[in-house]
Amino acid sequence: MERARGEAERIYNELKDGNDPAAMNQSDGILFASFLDDTYRPHYTAHHRNDKGLANLKPLRIWDKKPLSDINAALVKSWRTNRLTGGTKAAMINRNLAASKAEIAFAVDEGLLAHHPLARLSRLPVEKENRSATSIQTKKSVSETRW
Repeated sequence: MERARGEAERIYNELKDGNDPAAMNQSDGILFASFLDDTYRPHYTAHHRNDKGLANLKPLRIWDKKPLSDINAALVKSWRTNRLTGGTKAAMINRNLAASKAEIAFAVDEGLLAHHPLARLSRLPVEKENRSATSIQTKKSVSETRW
């Protein structure tokens, strides 16, 4: 009973705001690929100098046939683990994850998702490159011997 009341209130508020509640229900079936290509890509290219950042979403295209509403933290954690064990570096996975979070945040802003399923998903720790004085000194000595 409480669930029906909540649904009725949501529909009432959508009508009051001038939105079509039937169109809102259709958003559950939007595929990841169609959202990315038809909605997010035009938005991204309009608000950024170039679309190089969209390249970070390519590894996520494995979900093209999934509904946008099926993308969740468990799915992304599994994907992340598979990529790590496959040899992809943590920094690259973090770039992919950041791009995905931005895309999902846009879907939430557009009203296509009720909440951000990846909001609490944290970045992987990244090993810093060894930049000690000895490695810098070695590079200097090698460059000095060339002349």
